[in-house]
Amino acid sequence: METINTVKVTKEIIESCIGFIAGFKLDKSLRVYNMKNSSFPSCLLAIKDNERDILAYVNNGETCQAVADKLGISKGTVTRHISDYKQRVAFYYEYIAFYEFASDVLGMTLENVLKDTYTGELVKNCKAKGIVYVRDFIDVYTHNSNKEAEHLTSRLRKEMKRAVFDRLILELCKHLK
Repeated sequence: METINTVKVTKEIIESCIGFIAGFKLDKSLRVYNMKNSSFPSCLLAIKDNERDILAYVNNGETCQAVADKLGISKGTVTRHISDYKQRVAFYYEYIAFYEFASDVLGMTLENVLKDTYTGELVKNCKAKGIVYVRDFIDVYTHNSNKEAEHLTSRLRKEMKRAVFDRLILELCKHLK
C-alpha cells in the first residue's frame, strides 16, 4: 500500500525545514542534521542496519523489551532507534510537502528574494559559483555539510546567514493560506 503525503504546510513546518537547511537546531529532538548529502531527502527513508533488525522484530509483534533482550541492548536503545526512524520518515514527508509548497519561491532569483535585505557580495559570489536561484541556494545547503555549504556561499557570517534564511521564511510565509 502506498502512503499518500497529506502534510499541510504551516509556518512551523516552513521554520523547521528552513532551520534544517540552514543548520539551525530548532527542534532538539529531531536527529536528522547529519543527513545532508546528495541523496537528500530520500536518505531520510533509509533504514540503518541496527534499525532493520529492531523494526523487523517490532513489526512481527515483539515488545521493545523482548527485542532488547534478543539483541543484547537496552530497551531505551530500542525505543530511541524506533523514534529516530519515525522522526526521519515524518520529516521526509514534511520536507516533501514544504518543497512542493515552496516551488514558486524556489524558482525566484536570490537577488529578487533578498533585494530588501542583502544583495551585494553574497549574490555576486553566489552567481559566480552558479548559485542564482533560491533552489540552487537551498540545494547547496541540503546536499552538502554546513561547512561545505558555507564555503560555497562565501562563508556567510552567522548573523548574515540568519538574515538570509529569515528572509526566505518571510517570503515563504507570504504564500500560506
